[in-house]
Amino acid sequence: MYFNCPRCSGKLRFQNIDFSTKYFISCVNCGLSSLVEAGFKDKFLAYYTFIDNFKTGKTSEFKNLIPELISSGLLRDLSEVEDMVLKCGLTIDRLPKVVRDIIFGFDDYVALYKFIESPKVDYGCLIDELNINDRLKASLKNIGINRLYRFQEEAIKRILKGEDVVIVAPTGSGKTEAFAIPIIQLIASSRDERFYPLIPQGSKVLRALFIYPTKSLSRDQLLKLKRLASPLGVSIRIFDGDTPESEREMIYSDPPDILMTNFDIIHYHLSHKTPLSIHLRNVRYVVVDELHSYIGAFGANVYWILKRLQRVCGKLQFIGCSATISNPSEFARSLFDRNVSVIEGSGKRGGIHFIMLYPSLKPYYVAVADIVSKMVKYGYKTIIFSNSHIEAEVVKQVLDDRKVKCYVHRAGLPREYRLKVEREFRDGRILAVSSTPTLELGIDIGDLDCVITSPIGLSRFMHRIGRAGRRGQEAIAILMLRNEDPISAYYKKNPEKYLTYIEPIYVEPRNPVVARYQLIASCMDKPVSIGEFQDFEDVIKQLISEGLLSIRGKKLYVSSDAKKLLKRYNIRGAGGRVDIYFDGKIIGERELPMALSELFPGAVYLHAGRKFKSKFFKFTGKFYGYVELEKLPDDFQYKTDARRNAYPEILEIVEAGGAYGVEALYCKLRIKEIVDGYYLKDIFSGEVIGEYSLEEPLEYSYETYGFVFRAPTPIKVFDNLRDPFEALSGSFHALEHVLIESSDIFTGSGSREIGGVSMGDSGVIFVYDGSLGGSGLSLLLFRNLKDAFLKSYEIIRNCDCKNLDGCPNCTYSYKCGNNNKPLNKIGAMEILELILSNVETKVHYYDYSKFKPII
Repeated sequence: MYFNCPRCSGKLRFQNIDFSTKYFISCVNCGLSSLVEAGFKDKFLAYYTFIDNFKTGKTSEFKNLIPELISSGLLRDLSEVEDMVLKCGLTIDRLPKVVRDIIFGFDDYVALYKFIESPKVDYGCLIDELNINDRLKASLKNIGINRLYRFQEEAIKRILKGEDVVIVAPTGSGKTEAFAIPIIQLIASSRDERFYPLIPQGSKVLRALFIYPTKSLSRDQLLKLKRLASPLGVSIRIFDGDTPESEREMIYSDPPDILMTNFDIIHYHLSHKTPLSIHLRNVRYVVVDELHSYIGAFGANVYWILKRLQRVCGKLQFIGCSATISNPSEFARSLFDRNVSVIEGSGKRGGIHFIMLYPSLKPYYVAVADIVSKMVKYGYKTIIFSNSHIEAEVVKQVLDDRKVKCYVHRAGLPREYRLKVEREFRDGRILAVSSTPTLELGIDIGDLDCVITSPIGLSRFMHRIGRAGRRGQEAIAILMLRNEDPISAYYKKNPEKYLTYIEPIYVEPRNPVVARYQLIASCMDKPVSIGEFQDFEDVIKQLISEGLLSIRGKKLYVSSDAKKLLKRYNIRGAGGRVDIYFDGKIIGERELPMALSELFPGAVYLHAGRKFKSKFFKFTGKFYGYVELEKLPDDFQYKTDARRNAYPEILEIVEAGGAYGVEALYCKLRIKEIVDGYYLKDIFSGEVIGEYSLEEPLEYSYETYGFVFRAPTPIKVFDNLRDPFEALSGSFHALEHVLIESSDIFTGSGSREIGGVSMGDSGVIFVYDGSLGGSGLSLLLFRNLKDAFLKSYEIIRNCDCKNLDGCPNCTYSYKCGNNNKPLNKIGAMEILELILSNVETKVHYYDYSKFKPII
């Protein structure tokens, strides 16, 4: 519902202030504004108070309200902002005009300003001092490289010695040269040697794989690599899904020395014994670029594909390249299944103006649109990073409403569309792109000036802002906090802490769903020996019982049904997929179980700036389904959130742990998710317009990993409440919410991919990976449970709201399947106090189905 301005009839914007009884109301047209007192969530009372204020002359122009907004803590005093600038050794005049407009413009609360200096360059040896081929030295000089960075020199020397290494450095710092130079040198110097006794002298042999996560990234690197390799007679070609058949035939008959490809290609060709698979058997060097992108189920598939490659190749040397992460050695070991040497470096880029903003006077998406509008006005090329495709689409919708030209770039859109976006952005024909993490990778998008991002872990934030300023120019990086989540509220009050913790990244090699498919693929590569994969004996037994594998002698062989099953498998997920149809054509896909919450009948679905509604949802098997969409009007301004629940079942205890006195068990779980209705909400404000039930609930069960613990029982919560069940269940539900939200600190904003359910008033809480077979995220939280409990306590204690159920800054969750009901802030606070005082609890291993789950 919209309210009109009493002065100009324009649209009024309502912003509840920190979820108290106070509202800031302003007209988007004439600027008439007022701070009013009203009941929490009572917009009607707030509006009537605003009208009374207008009639009595208490409303004002926005500029006249600024002193009151500053004293209320809603805006930052200019002297405080100026101090931030001066502490960086800068003067106000030294700042770019658009930066001055943002931090001194009284639009949002400025939580932090910092100038991130250009990194100090640590130079290594001169090219002439390097022990490599003279023609390779000349190639480097021809492309302007006369001296190496220190990390490049170290990487080159270690790779030449045959070591497995991981090179960790920011985007655009020269990691490609660090691995390409030694591998080109090794290939060129081995021309007269025989790698394998069975290969005749002079035969063409594929020696190295350069593996990239996307096709665009490999094609961006091709010209650079050819300039290095061609003068030495070292050949390089690309083989991916877009490689024409004629070019594939050339590769089969005349293989290059180096093949640039992706794991999808390797997975397919190994298992199908194509002509390429024969050449893959001769590979000696494997480079995995953008190593940090191989997380979750995709990472588990990569773990298996690398093992399969080793099975057919024998000895391999692994080289990984990664952006800055806190656990490069541990992560590489989990992916490569061997120890590696870590080499770290910095590189060269321009300085960055870093601004952390909190939108205290307007909705999050409006605040983002205001910043983008300023950037476009000043001619700054800007990427707006969102953590989900829905967020990226909503940003575009709001910018469309402002007549600001912006494209969406995300997975699930047609390749031709994404290439068009990249091309027009690189050429400067558009200045704004709303993107999911697809543009985090090193695709060449030209001279980017500004990055705006929603809250994300520091490692990924640094990777995102590393896209800007790569031509040496100063760039702008804006972290736009949300005014509706606990972690943003925490960082608003503690901005410096954001810059102190680099989160680890994760992979779950034990993922049983991935293992199911990859064991079939391994048997197709070459028969698997009995006992070869001892850690996955249970999965093998299941495959045998289903008739997908059979034993002949001491080997495992696949059936025709197994081959059909593998044919539909996508290694970038864990197997579950829903195809999206419009007008009889597939326009995209979503993974299960996420698809249940996004594509249920009646769901609003955004796709490349267009709005659709789901007509129906059908399952076609355990792991597959499809939906049909219908077009919605362009002016449709609503979204939908699923009403859902989850029923967990413990299948196996993997590891015991805990924190303080609370026992926690990391387990293999079966989760049954049910969507039985949905909430219709305003797309800009999030206000609930209506609640609807599905004629036929959607139900889906899957296996994953997670942990379970039993929280202590609070006592004070009963003082003023008549319903004991609501008091207790609301307390445990609130604890589950804040614990998962706090996990963003430890998982790099992974809370979106973590599920949670509190089992009624029992105190039992499950936290699990929201993906088939597990992702490893909940394990990170399990391992950091002590810090997570402490952080949860700080979040609730430091929230100023007086509401019994709390607010979006402490106990609410945007993912809640029950529309954030019931919740009890007082009870959650007491539970955390009991936990921190070492009250002991144990988890009882029994059936929890008798308790009412609250998700």
